[in-house]
Amino acid sequence: MVAPHVLKSTALAFLNSLALMPNTTTEDPVRFDMQAIRAVRAPNYSHTFGHNFFVSQSPPLQGTSDLDGFMERVGKMTLKLESETKEVLSVAVDAGERSAVARVAYQMKAPGQQPVENDLIWWLWMDNKGTKVEKSVEFVDPAATKELQNRMNASASAAPKYL
Repeated sequence: MVAPHVLKSTALAFLNSLALMPNTTTEDPVRFDMQAIRAVRAPNYSHTFGHNFFVSQSPPLQGTSDLDGFMERVGKMTLKLESETKEVLSVAVDAGERSAVARVAYQMKAPGQQPVENDLIWWLWMDNKGTKVEKSVEFVDPAATKELQNRMNASASAAPKYL
């Protein structure tokens, strides 16, 4: 059995890998440390979203992403964010299942808009050593997700158009 502190450390590394790099803006083509993202995920990593009804009504959240698909999705979204901060509120570990559940409050801000708090639950399953995440399910706040999308769309509409 993997020690609980190893699983918690891996869960925190997973969450921290999703932080925007300092001194980047929506003009930068890459805003995450892609090596840090890959470092804590297994080659067979897969990602899905929950809650089922909300996901069934939100085509961009449907299906399963592999590591490259996950990185592409996250990369595209961050190009629409002016800033993002997070606070890890709690992490619960199940050593027998090699899993961890984390509640994280993200403050996500589209350019020219007020931040939206997206209160997420991440459910993570680790490999046999407990040092890589093999599978994640991300439970997003449906109301916050829709509001953030509206604000990102409003920011995109207000952006200057160049010929």
